[in-house]
Amino acid sequence: MSLLAPPLAVALMFGFSWGLFALTGRLRAKEVSEDEKPKVYFCGEEEAQGEKEQNLELNPEYRRFFATAFLFTIMEVGALFLGTIPKGHGILLPMSFLCFLLLSVGAILVEVFQER
Repeated sequence: MSLLAPPLAVALMFGFSWGLFALTGRLRAKEVSEDEKPKVYFCGEEEAQGEKEQNLELNPEYRRFFATAFLFTIMEVGALFLGTIPKGHGILLPMSFLCFLLLSVGAILVEVFQER
């Protein structure tokens, strides 16, 4: 029975999930067809007059966002490495890694707050 338990559990959960999906599918709201649905969403901004005929493209700037996300990734990985350095290696290894981490964070902060 122990080798049969995982496939049986998967089949049982699949059946339960499918039954729950079928039951709650009847409770959902009916889809409403509107003329506004296929239009482009401009983040709450109103369309300017005369721009409907033009082919507008939004070009958002994500450079600062990606640099900030990379900064937090570096900080989390650095905290993970610093927290898992085993005892007995002295102070040289953690301090050298901490200096490298601070140098990386400084370079990313310069990139994030640099005006272009």
